[in-house]
Amino acid sequence: MGTQVLMGEVVRVWKRSTNAVFAWYLTQSGDGYLSWLQKGTFARCTREQVEAWNRAPLLVVTAFEDRILERPEAEAQPVSDVVLCDLVRKAGEEGDWYKVELPDERAGFLPKTAAQDYGAWKQARQPTAENIERTARKFIGRPYLWGGNSPKGFDCSGFTKTVFFLNGVDLMRDSSQQARQGVAVPLDGDLSRLKKGTCCSSVAAPTRWAGTGGPRGSLSRDKLFIHSSEWVRISSLDPDHPSATKIGSGLCC
Repeated sequence: MGTQVLMGEVVRVWKRSTNAVFAWYLTQSGDGYLSWLQKGTFARCTREQVEAWNRAPLLVVTAFEDRILERPEAEAQPVSDVVLCDLVRKAGEEGDWYKVELPDERAGFLPKTAAQDYGAWKQARQPTAENIERTARKFIGRPYLWGGNSPKGFDCSGFTKTVFFLNGVDLMRDSSQQARQGVAVPLDGDLSRLKKGTCCSSVAAPTRWAGTGGPRGSLSRDKLFIHSSEWVRISSLDPDHPSATKIGSGLCC
């Protein structure tokens, strides 16, 4: 798996494979990432339909996981699952439920506790060091998944991308790309210039540290950071610390 494209994201279709058994399409995500999607996993549409989708009243899923149901009742038949950061179109309200439409035109009901108005949600993001750390800690224990960038499983850069997105900052998909975003933080032997919330990425050479730009917070004395390796966990950049480990992408805490 190269990456995950979440519900409601728009991709560009470049070409179809010549595989005679399965229909695969080479697609490009909004951040430029190229991967193959199988027929049936996305809805083909025109540019006009994409523009209409983007203008529609969209909801962003804020629950880690939930379900869209056929009726506004907890025991109703499911239509689809949804995960954090998915986007659906708001079609109405019934009591404690949103009536929603999916990109493939399926419809159902989602609890209001599971989603928020996307525009208002984006305006409310505050990418402070404390908020970034608080968001990252919510995922501790979630499994590692190569190519994953959802609560069902993260790889290292999928984890940092999701955490920063939830705080209003768009990162590229891979560690090597993320390492070249933001402002590079100079390193010294004691890593004293690293701050809480700093996105750290280990690439071929040299190691770079893309800072959040904020002066608040600091790296703890144990040089701890949160990352996804086997599972989302806290490790140390200090090679003599019991939890020392290699890093792909992580967040200083």
